[in-house]
Amino acid sequence: PTWVDGRISRLAREQFGTEAEAMGRWDLAYNVSDADVWALRREMRAALVEDVRRRLRAAWKKRGAADAELGWTDSVLDPDVLTIGFARRVPTYKRLTLMLREPNRLKALLLHPEHPIQLVIAGKSHPADDAGKKMIQDL
Repeated sequence: PTWVDGRISRLAREQFGTEAEAMGRWDLAYNVSDADVWALRREMRAALVEDVRRRLRAAWKKRGAADAELGWTDSVLDPDVLTIGFARRVPTYKRLTLMLREPNRLKALLLHPEHPIQLVIAGKSHPADDAGKKMIQDL
């Protein structure tokens, strides 16, 4: 989700009309209810998760997977769970290593019954970085 999504502008127009934006009356945003903002955020996040699932399914199909094998993609990511993403190189001196220092604590965070988190790791290590490769395998 992004605050420049067209749905945010639509919500603003519905609440304040087009004049408020033209006049730069961004202070009116404080008048939007938390419930409206949260509902819109949830809608955008659900659309993002659906897009991720669609892309993941397409990537696996491109590699030769059959539809019957891809049922699991329908449950990848939960739109109601905090998602933390890493999309960079994975050297041993970066933040990703912090998660692996206390594996039991990480497991507790990931599996918390009321407030779990989910991780998206889209990085890789340098071809010569064996320690970074091992770290990714450990994850």
